[in-house]
Amino acid sequence: MLRNLRNEEIEEETDEISSKLCMNSAVYNPPVACLKYQGRLGNLLFMYAFHYVYSMQKDVAMVKIGQFDLDSVFILEQGKFVTDSQYSTTYCDCLPIIEDRYDCGFDINIANITKGRSVSFLGFFQSWRYWIDYEHKIRGLFTFRSEVRNSAERQFKGMLRYQGWSVERDIFVGVHIRRGDYANKFLINFGQKTAPFSYIKNAMTLMKKIYKTVRYVVFSDDIGWCKQNIKTRKKEIFYVEDNTAAVDMAMMTLTNHSIITAGTFGWWAAFLTDGTTIYYKDLFTRNTSYAEQFPNQEIRDFFPPLWIGLDK
Repeated sequence: MLRNLRNEEIEEETDEISSKLCMNSAVYNPPVACLKYQGRLGNLLFMYAFHYVYSMQKDVAMVKIGQFDLDSVFILEQGKFVTDSQYSTTYCDCLPIIEDRYDCGFDINIANITKGRSVSFLGFFQSWRYWIDYEHKIRGLFTFRSEVRNSAERQFKGMLRYQGWSVERDIFVGVHIRRGDYANKFLINFGQKTAPFSYIKNAMTLMKKIYKTVRYVVFSDDIGWCKQNIKTRKKEIFYVEDNTAAVDMAMMTLTNHSIITAGTFGWWAAFLTDGTTIYYKDLFTRNTSYAEQFPNQEIRDFFPPLWIGLDK
């Protein structure tokens, strides 16, 4: 009985403190947009691109919540994040919480938020439509740190020597194949699909029709599967192994064009490469939880219109 009474007292004290913080938050200036960062590299890039452009469009300061690792990979602009202790997680909890309607699509309601209004965002915001008017700005934002870039360049040059390839003569296609987690039962039931080998084969064939002297540089979370299934001459293909995700992405951007399967990592590697991109468009099983993350169960908000989609 006494323990229950004490617990109730603690809850009341906590609520009172939170209430005071929320009342005080009304006087804070400038207005802010809080965003909870979550996930791995590709997810974080989508969140940051959205957050950065939204802050410019709505004249608010950026406040990051959660795990933010991008600044260990990229040289990000300074001064865009509010670091004053007054903007704590508690403060962000006081703000109106706005969740994206679709994780893999564009939500027009977010574009219609009043300029200068403080809000707290929750979601993944995985659509190029949020920031396409600032495309060149976004590309410039994501400049790899020297240690990441240098490691990627050393490996790329070593690959050229080992394979006898030439940047003057050959066209390099980065191939990102995501399989590991996408092949587990939970994600299959969720609705996510793994690209079949037929898609990879057809995408490689199409690249070879477009560009004659093609060399494939393969990145994957299942390199063993790739080596076992991709049958092409050894002089035409190189498998990249044992890198961090950051170095893999930096190395992939040193190629000319991209073939990607599923996932946000490959998406951003292709976007930063800025060449011809072929993607797997049969991403989900219809009428599943994952399919509902796309507006009308369509992928056009997720993949840019100039990219080439193949389903097999």
